[in-house]
Amino acid sequence: EMPLSPVASIPAFSASRGLWQTAIAATFLDGHPAQAMEAACTQVATMRRLHAHSNTVISTLIFAARLRGAVQLFVELLAASPVDEPLPASCAAAFVPVTDADVDLCPSIRAEFTLVGSPEIFGKQEHWYDGLSLSTKATRRMLAPRYGAVCNTSLPQRLLSDERVAMPATAPGFDIFDLISNSAGTILSRIPGPAFDPYLARQQDAAASLRMGALMIWLRETRDHSVPLQQRLAARPAWMHFATRRHVEVTADGKGIHMDVWNNDTSNPWPTAWPLPAGL
Repeated sequence: EMPLSPVASIPAFSASRGLWQTAIAATFLDGHPAQAMEAACTQVATMRRLHAHSNTVISTLIFAARLRGAVQLFVELLAASPVDEPLPASCAAAFVPVTDADVDLCPSIRAEFTLVGSPEIFGKQEHWYDGLSLSTKATRRMLAPRYGAVCNTSLPQRLLSDERVAMPATAPGFDIFDLISNSAGTILSRIPGPAFDPYLARQQDAAASLRMGALMIWLRETRDHSVPLQQRLAARPAWMHFATRRHVEVTADGKGIHMDVWNNDTSNPWPTAWPLPAGL
């Protein structure tokens, strides 16, 4: 947890960027597959816990990306492992069914909201008449519906359904009294706020990645060469559900599963093909 202050420092996320991934991959290639798989699943569980319990938006989004990367590495190791090689218990623990905590953005948005209209952002008010142009209380009142929508109790279940979610974009209301007593705050409230839709999409992509990792384990454990792979996909457990528009299907070469992502950075796009475990 980070201090709730507009001048709070950002954790040094880059200090260990990629080192865990590299170490696990190197361990696997050095001939220690069991140790590497144990570390890969522990990494998924660790990132999942950090992602679910962050209280800042930047931490939530960074850990969502790292969680997706951790699952991706696990799936790649699984594809390179013998099909009869037993998985460590940590893998089952890492890929338990997704819950509200895996997609809920409310704790981070609540922290973000504490900074809205904060006097520290604009400097300390030294004179009584300074308060006539900015009222923190009134500004937060106008912005509360926009932020509060992310904390709607029904939203996590909508996100877990994996269907696209669009937040209301209605501009905050104000009246003549706001214009007189809180002119700066009224202007601030009219400025477009954070784009919550992409944030929520990243949460859904993180959950979809966890489902994909669990699906690969399930396909490996229930392999049946007499049943077409696409048909077996249809028989997967209910919690491994993906939205139809993700187009989850076996790739043309039969070596992987395709899945679209909701939020994709065109400058550094996430792969849409996940390699299948060996022997399928």
